[in-house]
Amino acid sequence: MSRKVLFVLLATLGCVAALFSEAPLKLQFSTGTPVEMVTTQTYTINQVIPAFNLKVEGTQTITSLLTLRGLNSPKQQTKPPFSLDWTLKVIQLNFSANDHTIAFDSRQPQNSLLSKELAKWVDHPIQLTIDPSLSLERNSEELDKFIKKFPAIQELDPYTFLEGVILPIFGIADQEIIKGGSISRTNLRGDFGIALSVLKYEITEITDRLVTARFQGTIEPKDLPLKNIFGNGKEGSELLQVNVAGTVEGTISWDKSNALLCRLSGDCDYRCKIKIAGLEVPLTAKLKTTLQTMPASILVQSKP
Repeated sequence: MSRKVLFVLLATLGCVAALFSEAPLKLQFSTGTPVEMVTTQTYTINQVIPAFNLKVEGTQTITSLLTLRGLNSPKQQTKPPFSLDWTLKVIQLNFSANDHTIAFDSRQPQNSLLSKELAKWVDHPIQLTIDPSLSLERNSEELDKFIKKFPAIQELDPYTFLEGVILPIFGIADQEIIKGGSISRTNLRGDFGIALSVLKYEITEITDRLVTARFQGTIEPKDLPLKNIFGNGKEGSELLQVNVAGTVEGTISWDKSNALLCRLSGDCDYRCKIKIAGLEVPLTAKLKTTLQTMPASILVQSKP
């Protein structure tokens, strides 16, 4: 075999190997392009105490607009901080406790006081920032002003609410992605609306269009401060103590051209122990979350 033929053969093999190798990539988030996000959470809570059983079931659906504001006007961004505009469009709550059913809808504010308060949040753009640790900064001037104007919104714990809705989209931002690789994050404050001690992503598939991952998380047993239920006094915090533990798992897919376009399905299982004046009451809860985003113009055009 001549040297020239050998050189061509080696060059060809090198090109083939390069084509089949999977170079690391990072999620790309497009700026200035709003997406419409629909988040649905279905939950079941069971509590058993002597002579009384409580079963709560409900569904919460949130439709909102999300836009990433570009820093120095880049078309795409891979790493935090992320500066966002978030606008609530519709929120619906339906739940039942034993034989009682209650429904709230921001589009029908006349039906209840809570629906009326929720409607005040609709179509008010809120500027938010996700910091380098991928946590939501709790200093939004617009949101704080809005809460001050409508104090009843504070009862919904808006920052925790927004963390659960928005943060999962940015779960592996600024991380190198390889099929079969894993990414772990620790001490997360608000992904999925809960505090996770560990959240691990396993990249299961990379196609020309999508990055798909499985995720698993752990909520280590911890005591929650619930003294505000009885007021801010010390007496209330001694009467009621809650210990929470649990797990979260599911799948998520991101669009490679714009990771703001994603689809998520996840399940959270909670195990709680409530101590009321010395009586320990077990409580279990299951929460299923689905999230889907699409270009806002497509969803708007598809509506009747």
